[in-house]
Formats: sequence, C-alpha cells, structure tokens
Amino acid sequence: MRIVLIAGILLMIAALFSDMVQKSNRIADSGVRIMPKQQYQMDENTRKYEFPTQEISDTGHGVRFFTSHMAVWVYADDKLIYSVEQLHSVFGNSPGVIWNFVDVPSETEQLTVIVRAAYPQVRQKKIDFYAGDTGRMYKYLLYSSGAEVIVSLLEIMVGVVLIGYWLMAHKRVPIERDISYFGVFALLTGIWSFNETKMATILIPSRTACAFVSAVSLMLMIPPFVQFMKCFWKIKDRWISETICVMAYLNFVIQMLLQLTGILGLRQISLEDLVC
Repeated sequence: MRIVLIAGILLMIAALFSDMVQKSNRIADSGVRIMPKQQYQMDENTRKYEFPTQEISDTGHGVRFFTSHMAVWVYADDKLIYSVEQLHSVFGNSPGVIWNFVDVPSETEQLTVIVRAAYPQVRQKKIDFYAGDTGRMYKYLLYSSGAEVIVSLLEIMVGVVLIGYWLMAHKRVPIERDISYFGVFALLTGIWSFNETKMATILIPSRTACAFVSAVSLMLMIPPFVQFMKCFWKIKDRWISETICVMAYLNFVIQMLLQLTGILGLRQISLEDLVC
C-alpha cells in the first residue's frame, strides 16, 4: 500500500503542474484574440465592451470568453443573442465560472458584451475575448483539458480505492489509518481539480453547484492531509495537528452558515483567489 500512496502523491504533483506543461500551437482552433474598440465602466459592478464585427466575421463568426462569477448579456447591434443571468439559490448568488460561446449573426455591424460582477472581488477581473469558429474553439478547449481530466479522475479513483480498502481491511488486520486519510485527501483533491478543468466548465451545466462543490472540497482537504502527514511520518504531537483540524472544521462551519443564510457567499469570504 505504500506504493499506492506514493503513486497517489505523484498524481497530486502532476495535477498541480499539468497546466504548466500543456502547450498547443493550434491557433486556428483556439481562436484569435480580439480587442474591444470601446470599453466602458457603466457602474462599479458593470462593464461594457464594443467590438466591430469585421475581424469576427473573417475568423468564423464566433466569439468565446471566460467569466468568473459574472452575469453576461451579448447584443448583436441592438438584439440580445446570448445571456447568463445571475442566480439566487442555496449554492450561492453567482452564475459560477463559465466559458461563453456566442455565434454572431453575419449581418451584425457591432457586437456589444455587458458583464456584471456578482461579487466585489471579481469586479476588475480581466476578460480575454477570442474570435473563430465556435465548434472548433469548443473542441479545442475540450481536447486541451484532456490531461487534466485524466489526472483528476485518477485521483478520484485512487481515493475511492484507498478508502474502500481501509474500510474492508481494518477490522481484519492491523492497518494504519494513514491510508484512509490519504484516500479522503485524494478524493477531495480529485473532485476539486476536476471541477477546475475546462472540460467540466464546458460540459457541466450547473456551474453554481460546481463552484459550491469545489469550495467545499477545498476547505475539507486540510484535516485529512494534516492527519495523513502525522500518521505517515509518525509525528508525535499533542495539540498542533488537532488545533489545525479544529480550526479548519470551524472555518468550514462558519462559511457554510454564512453561505446558506445568504449573508455572504463563499467567493466573498475567500481570502485568496482559490475558489473558481
């Protein structure tokens, strides 16, 4: 089982660095970056971008862009052709993180994109726009995230196998709890990393729920990781690890209460840009 644990650790490292090692020269598939002719700050939460459509028409009549916790409205001249509305649910008041794909009618003279931030933390988040063939850009993003998805699914599989093995074996033979702790950590890491992939962002429609699951997974990683390190390295301490775990669980409970009561969303509470 030590070999399995080491393999799992290597998968964690691979997940962290998978974005760094992925490169592609398929510019035609990824689209051509375009810049707005005009950009306006309509109010503190709302921005407007205006694009002449000549470059868009030349590259395939499609536009893609990524938004994080923002409502979106896209107009072809004065006609609304695409929108992502802000939601209000138990999972939060945000649309989540979304790859937006818009087909632009050929007779359009001006494309207008309006985005409204759900939270103050994302008001000034930069948005990059790309023009090209919508179908090819869609497939490009799916294929380019293949390695990330495989690693994430392997992490989940390792977590499930380790948890299952410990549940079946610990009553029959003496077995260290580090296996179960690492299994839970691997499972949570896999769920979080899968939700962060481009493929999940594109294919899973409920982005608000996915953002919620990612945040929960991220918060719950700390206790099993701390306990795994304590057991694996035979660290003797009376209160340090327990204090860290208690603080992590307390943080989780407080954030869940604030989220479910609608006082503050998880993205508003986050100190760093770790949750989508």
